[in-house]
Amino acid sequence: MTKMPGMKEVAELARVSTATVSRVLSEDSRISAATRSRVMAAAKELGYIKSFAASGLASGQNWNVGVILPSVNGWYLSSVLEGIADSLLTRGYDLTLYNSAGGTHQRILFDDFLLRQRVDGVVIIGTRLERNEATRLHAVRRPIVSVGDISPHAGVIQIHNARAATAATSYLISLGHQRIAYVGGVHDGSPLDDGVSLPLGGFETAMQQGKLPLNKKWLVRADLTVGGGRRAAMELLNVPREDRPSAIVGSSDEVAIGVLLAARELNLSVPGQLSVIGIDGNELGETFGLTTVDQFAHEQGRIAVSQLLMQLASPNGSSARSHLTCKTELVIRSSTGFPTIGGY
Repeated sequence: MTKMPGMKEVAELARVSTATVSRVLSEDSRISAATRSRVMAAAKELGYIKSFAASGLASGQNWNVGVILPSVNGWYLSSVLEGIADSLLTRGYDLTLYNSAGGTHQRILFDDFLLRQRVDGVVIIGTRLERNEATRLHAVRRPIVSVGDISPHAGVIQIHNARAATAATSYLISLGHQRIAYVGGVHDGSPLDDGVSLPLGGFETAMQQGKLPLNKKWLVRADLTVGGGRRAAMELLNVPREDRPSAIVGSSDEVAIGVLLAARELNLSVPGQLSVIGIDGNELGETFGLTTVDQFAHEQGRIAVSQLLMQLASPNGSSARSHLTCKTELVIRSSTGFPTIGGY
């Protein structure tokens, strides 16, 4: 049986020490680019396969990142997860999924699995971490990054939802719309309802900037789903022409798609009789011709991994509670247009 090449053979071919090979394979930033390139070329030529179990014993690393999320359903959660998985794969890390549905499952998650130190760090998607849960993770020196929601005890990656909604609403106003409704999440008075997490604040800001009145009847709460958007829009639009808006801002693309379906059922032409805009960048948006503010969810996942690994490499964890606001971009499609004469 042919012996598999080891670190010693790689070191001899690359003309470096075995300690240098170990540092290169552990992604030690102190190694020069030239030396790193020579070692990686030697490893590739020899067909050397890194023993993550052995390096884990030496470095204390598991080469595994835990990802906590409430569900794998839904476009946003799955898109962020895909970005995380792609980024971890290129860096040689495994990924372990944890369901934060709550109750017994969540208690076991924080009392058992994560505290066994099976992961090097944790990324949370769309879930707010409780203080005691964060304390347990910090106690075992596990960095935490939260994506898409504010967790005061973790680094945060998210878009500025209010600014995204301001951009969406301002675009409708620039087309000449004055009778604009909002469908989606509304203020609930919670301490975390800070104007960043909720698009409604941005909608209100744009209306004020445009010197347009806010019709309270046109601020409609809806589940952030296609069904939720459709149900809300059916009530909002199934009224006489003079009582309905000429445009609707959906606080998510799924809500906005539900609005489009309701308009179709009510035989309202889009954008002739109704303009609709969403916030997300959902892949279904192109199919429906939906104008949207793209939040690049896949990229958020990649950024989260970069931030987490930066924390792992930082001896003092200085970046542990950084708050990064990700880019957004207005994508104009066929669901928006100029209002008809009279603003209807």
